[in-house]
Amino acid sequence: MDQRYQALCTWVAEALEIEKAELSVVSGDASFRRYFRFQQPGQSLIAMDAPPEKEDSNSFVCLARSWREQGVNVPALIKVDLDKGFLLLSDLGDELLLPYLNPDSPVIESGNKHYAQAMKALLKIQSLKPANDYALPLYDSALLQREMALFPDWLLEKKLGLDLSEDERQLLKASFHALEESALAQPQVVVHRDYHARNLMVVGEELGIIDFQDAVQGPNTYDLVSLLATEFIFRPYPGVELATSGLWDARNNQTQEGNTSLHLHSQDYRHVLNFSHRYIQGELEQIDTSFIAPIYPQTSLIGRLRYDLEEERSIGSLAGIEYSSCCWRVQLLSQSYLDSDSEVLHGFLFRFQLSGVGGFGQSTRRMDQHIPGYAAREEILN
Repeated sequence: MDQRYQALCTWVAEALEIEKAELSVVSGDASFRRYFRFQQPGQSLIAMDAPPEKEDSNSFVCLARSWREQGVNVPALIKVDLDKGFLLLSDLGDELLLPYLNPDSPVIESGNKHYAQAMKALLKIQSLKPANDYALPLYDSALLQREMALFPDWLLEKKLGLDLSEDERQLLKASFHALEESALAQPQVVVHRDYHARNLMVVGEELGIIDFQDAVQGPNTYDLVSLLATEFIFRPYPGVELATSGLWDARNNQTQEGNTSLHLHSQDYRHVLNFSHRYIQGELEQIDTSFIAPIYPQTSLIGRLRYDLEEERSIGSLAGIEYSSCCWRVQLLSQSYLDSDSEVLHGFLFRFQLSGVGGFGQSTRRMDQHIPGYAAREEILN
């Protein structure tokens, strides 16, 4: 481990008045902060490493102290050294609320109870008195505009590679203006700003709340929307992505909509496997699986199946073969799909492409909608 880790171990040992402290990695977050766990018989604590030249932990310390004194279940401060950027906290465990909310989870009933607790805790957070030694930043016009700009800058342009027209930019500008006006007109309360099922910990029969250091004073619907309608993406290893999103029905204590997907691919994208499950309460439940699998050095199978679990029938499929040489590539695919009258229609797709030139038939973007990962594979092959 690095020098800061060694210094943290020494600091924890001194704080606890023991000879030596061994720390195991817990996690990091979208910052320079790192978290470690210290355990000994009858005791488990969390050590935070937040380099002071890169992270200001004063907000975390002030809010943790104030919120806990007012009855919010955030980690307790055991020892703090802001100059070194070291904090020792009580341990809220490893159980995220997120797995409890899967409709197929055996603990979904507990999840329903904990979700109700999350909304009650949110009401408490929104009514908190200001900390004596820290003033919450305002979620003002400048901050709202800066955060909304992340959508076109990072998602539409950098991630999706879209070139927005002037009309599209004006539409976004008008939409952002409407959202800004709505946010500023709402009652202004304490906003956690990252209040969702991956920052809520199941601690026995209670909920613990983490990652609150960026709290602001802002619109009262912000955290509620974050809690009820959200998406998470987890990439534990290269080539593995798990994504889940959902909409919670607070009135009936159940998941109203949910979508979970798993994407696997080799480094060169020659092997691709996708699986997703979509659920809307009382309306539909569907699965979608697709793959690209080489069977010979120059030949691959391509397939997709969409199946409706409610109606117990296929609602779409794609199956075929691809052959590629040094200079060209050809695909022949059989496709079935539903028309506007929910009747299954069948057809064939043909695509021919010269390397580095392009081709005709199904576009790459259209194929990537059928099989996630296809466009990345195209970039490597071309």
